[in-house]
Amino acid sequence: MKKKILALVFFVALLAAMVVPSAVLAAGGSSTVSGAMPVGALTQFVVATIGTQTAGTAFTITTITAEDAAGNTVTTLTGTVALTETGGGAGGTVSPATSGSFVLGVLTNQSVTLTKAGSGVTITATNGSTGSSAAFLVNPGTAAKLQVLMPGETAAAGSTTGKTGSPSTQTAGVAVTVTVNAVDANWNLVSSTHTIAITATDASAVLPANAALVAGTKTFSVTLTTASSTGWTVTAKDTNAPLLTANTGAGSVTAGGLGAGSYSVTVSGSSTNLTHGVNVLANPLLIATGNASAQIGNITTAGSVTSGAYSLADAAKFVPVTIAAQTIGTGIKTASFALNLYAYQEINALEAHRAGTYTLTITYTATASF
Repeated sequence: MKKKILALVFFVALLAAMVVPSAVLAAGGSSTVSGAMPVGALTQFVVATIGTQTAGTAFTITTITAEDAAGNTVTTLTGTVALTETGGGAGGTVSPATSGSFVLGVLTNQSVTLTKAGSGVTITATNGSTGSSAAFLVNPGTAAKLQVLMPGETAAAGSTTGKTGSPSTQTAGVAVTVTVNAVDANWNLVSSTHTIAITATDASAVLPANAALVAGTKTFSVTLTTASSTGWTVTAKDTNAPLLTANTGAGSVTAGGLGAGSYSVTVSGSSTNLTHGVNVLANPLLIATGNASAQIGNITTAGSVTSGAYSLADAAKFVPVTIAAQTIGTGIKTASFALNLYAYQEINALEAHRAGTYTLTITYTATASF
């Protein structure tokens, strides 16, 4: 009988542990049932903190974790993610671009290499959902080569070519600004004071003197004087050891020149008093001779400069004389005009030349054949 009573007591105690009395619930009590919560769908990736790195040098991301909205690990993810350089590293690349496989929602010890240096760099993982690391610093690598940027080009550190844009067409005889940078293997600017020499394939180019880079960069003025439809090249060479690899920029150069229009050249001459007894209008008195020259510019075909009459500074003293057309060839040319200065003054039916210095302007017209 005693054993039956004990068994009944044990059974009642078991029921009490499993059932919440209605009186407790009525008094505002609560009951807790423990157990694993279900994991939601993938909504984000959490990338572990990354310290300061160097462009072009591999490092390890310790973990990338797939999570749901509540921060639970999505253990069903076993695929890969795309890796991109973002933030201050936008425009650069991550190698490899695709990660290794996740194991139960976690990727560990992923080795990567970034191409672009900068501050505020982040790495973003993407597979439907995305997630980025906290920002970190990427320093440039060691200076390895030079970069030449022609007008029309812009530096693009971390990219395959190191620049964007295309060289703009230049005009022969007009100076252009060429930028030279010291860069690492991935075209990131590196501080340097190496001295640079500039050369060009245009044999008649006007080149700048050698000059040192300032904080890894320097602009140079270059004048290409000959037209070229295929383009001339400009090369930057290092003069310091260890030598940075030379780099060449290219671009086309069109004909320069004045084009059609009127242009002026001013010349002067001087003489002493002279008197002669012939009609100056028919036989003007020669008082001085000389040459005036003007750079016509670069042309691709032969042409001519057709002059007009003298534009006189003092019409009472000078007789207008027309200058013949001057024929020129290709390339930068200086057209020379043989000038004869004439003057007169009527004195009692005789003509006398006044002493002094005479200045006149020749206005000539460049034809459209340039």
